[in-house]
Amino acid sequence: MPRVSARVGILMLLLEAVYFGPTPGVANDSAPTTTPAKGYSTPIEAAQSLDAAIHAGDASWIHEATTGGTDGDYLALKSSSDYFVSSAKLHRAAVKKFGEANAVLFPIPASIFEHEEAIETKVDGDKATLFVRANHQPMLYLSRGRDGWRVDLSHFTKANQSHNAAIYRGLSKVMDRVADEIADGQYASAQEAAIAFRAALQPIVAPEAGDLTLAREGPSTAKAVDSPPKSPVPGYDPKIVDAHREKYPSSTIPMSVELVLKLLGRMPADSFALQEPWKDKHDGNFSDFDEKPIDGVRFHHKFDQPRGNEFPTEELLDTIDGELTHGHYVIISLFTGRSYMLYVIVGRTADGDYQAVGKAADQTWTVTNVKPRVREMKGTDILTYTIDDSKDAGK
Repeated sequence: MPRVSARVGILMLLLEAVYFGPTPGVANDSAPTTTPAKGYSTPIEAAQSLDAAIHAGDASWIHEATTGGTDGDYLALKSSSDYFVSSAKLHRAAVKKFGEANAVLFPIPASIFEHEEAIETKVDGDKATLFVRANHQPMLYLSRGRDGWRVDLSHFTKANQSHNAAIYRGLSKVMDRVADEIADGQYASAQEAAIAFRAALQPIVAPEAGDLTLAREGPSTAKAVDSPPKSPVPGYDPKIVDAHREKYPSSTIPMSVELVLKLLGRMPADSFALQEPWKDKHDGNFSDFDEKPIDGVRFHHKFDQPRGNEFPTEELLDTIDGELTHGHYVIISLFTGRSYMLYVIVGRTADGDYQAVGKAADQTWTVTNVKPRVREMKGTDILTYTIDDSKDAGK
């Protein structure tokens, strides 16, 4: 699995959401525009009521929509509610100041429960389970009483509840502060605000990164056309990089694969065919594209092993060297600017290092000290590829 993906690094807590778990394959384009009425006549109505209560920050409504809860369960729900309320505040501030397109650099307070078609329900007497339709993953359990259905908190994961609640509260405080700073005009651009936001979140969601001194150095934000590598991959066109974009806060993996395909001339410049179905999937990783053929290009996930002193870092760098020598791009996960991002290595620098480019929304980011970053990280994973235009290559 990549060390993180996209703003998943920023929002890693959402990988284990307190009340419904990860929701792969579900469209979460925007926050709900209306608040659902209270209803408990069906399991989905009860789930939507709890969801609305959490997004509204209404503690009494949260209690009304649930059953079987402990003090720890309600602390977890209240903390997650604080998170979503603050997320909505930050999103509103970003939209007002920087516009809807740039607001995707920040968390979007969306919910799976506004997409009822993405959920399936299994009822067994007075018990019910809601599943993510895409992968049949259970996300909520409910019980029926005399006055209708309620979300049954006795099924909640109890491990690390206090720790997770503390993280949610910390995230909420950061989002409130950054929202106020955006409203006060303290940032000249959405990108500047997003970098400051990630820096403020780092001690909360990735405290281990504090030992990575190079990670504190943010990437260059110059356009790719203005900072070409000394020795680029043959055929490299920086204009393609600058024209490409990351459509969703958590779509950096398919975005990077799309960029490689566009650089190879295998995908139209205006296509986002991989990001569109992925959208804001929070639990994706390189394995989603491992050995997957796309328009005659088959991708390979390599060095998927724990970082640390035993990681074969020099073997990894030798592999990258070999790919560049054969005229191939390499997708790599790097910790930069206090968060993880995915980059495409597009050539070598004058001093023999690698030059890698990535996208944060429409912004092009460039890193030219890849080798020392990888060594300091004690390893990372990569995506390479082979070209196969045979009839069996697949599409």
